[in-house]
Amino acid sequence: MTAPRVSIGLPVYNGQRFIEETITAILAQTWADLELVISDNASTDRTEAICRAYAARDQRIRYFRNPANLGAAENYNLAFRRARGEFFKWSAHDDLIAPEFVARCLAVLEADPGAVLCWPRTVDIDADGRQISDKQYELHADADDPVERFAEMIGMAHTCEAIFGLIRSAVLAQTPLIAPYADSDRVLLAELALRGRFRSLDEPMFFYRDHDERSTEVYPSRDERIAWFDPRLAGRIVFPHFRQSLEYWRTPARAGLPARARWRCRVRLLPWAWQNRHRLLDDLKRAARKALRPAWRRLRALGGRARA
Repeated sequence: MTAPRVSIGLPVYNGQRFIEETITAILAQTWADLELVISDNASTDRTEAICRAYAARDQRIRYFRNPANLGAAENYNLAFRRARGEFFKWSAHDDLIAPEFVARCLAVLEADPGAVLCWPRTVDIDADGRQISDKQYELHADADDPVERFAEMIGMAHTCEAIFGLIRSAVLAQTPLIAPYADSDRVLLAELALRGRFRSLDEPMFFYRDHDERSTEVYPSRDERIAWFDPRLAGRIVFPHFRQSLEYWRTPARAGLPARARWRCRVRLLPWAWQNRHRLLDDLKRAARKALRPAWRRLRALGGRARA
């Protein structure tokens, strides 16, 4: 079977509310030479039935169901690893794209061999598809200097919609992909920016759905988010922001930058560490509380027995 030019990876868990709209929007692309790779993370609702029904009607859909919930990070990565296209795009199960999304982004990447990612302007929509806002912020990740692109991507001003852009698969395959900690998508974007320029389109063609079933709403606490990324980490002491800073430190070498450029990138991490000192401190506080909690419980139990 001939590999398609473009693959769209759709990781999903219990997405019955919106996934039909998302699949329909993907299949309606004006660029027809694509495949839709659905990676179902052992959904317990109607997601499997919906996806299988669509796959039976359109041979461009390849549906995979994991035997158990592997966590969001691994499911996102599986959606990519199962893809065959020269270009790849992740799609959340609840977001939408305009019919021209793939064709317009692909044209930009074909015209600029030094670009690794292209994405359009984002429009926020609600659960019913009504527009909430039209994001106008600019992300300057098209500089010739990879250090400047890295510095732009480690900033906290952007909200990572670029991760849902169209990406060169060969470049994405050289990265560690999505890791099981908060903001790992920022680290991935920073590494991609070291490997090539980002290009953006001013047309609003990506529709980010904000609703009460988004992962940030369903899993609001730090511990819940950690387990959502990787169930194996549930209840364990982790340091997500220290991990993020460590991975930022490693990325320039992983991307193959010369020594001088690597250290220029790492110097840019000093202001990042200062600006995020409260997050790093929070990692330490949470770890200390979690480590001391068993001892505190034992002391309380001993005190209770002594009073008895």
